[in-house]
Amino acid sequence: MSRVYKNEELIVEFSYDGDDKRIKAIEHTHDGNSKETNFVYSVSGKVIFEDEQGAYTFYIFALNKQYAKINGIVGVSTEITYFHQDNLGSTKLMTDASGKVIMDQDYLPFGGDLARPNQIEVQNDSGESYKYTG
Repeated sequence: MSRVYKNEELIVEFSYDGDDKRIKAIEHTHDGNSKETNFVYSVSGKVIFEDEQGAYTFYIFALNKQYAKINGIVGVSTEITYFHQDNLGSTKLMTDASGKVIMDQDYLPFGGDLARPNQIEVQNDSGESYKYTG
């Protein structure tokens, strides 16, 4: 188990399996609460499932690329996000189940987000970490 402290306060704890893959993260807040997330991996080593205290997320991969993320329980209540990559494999677009674009991003040569003309801030409100491949 690894622990991260900030100003002598425990911020997060990580647990790893025998293959050194993170299987659990416990985030601690200032008010004494904590949030636990458990991870399940595919044979190829990709995270395919997260359980954040009953909030389920499934990740769909094909040919070693992520194509979709499903929040919720499949067949019951879900929110689907599709990932669209450019020729380098970086996530260029993200769309919802209806095809509406929820993220459209270009990148600078070393991975920085590239703002478009008249764009006040870079569009990264999705909170996703699946962006520039490097």
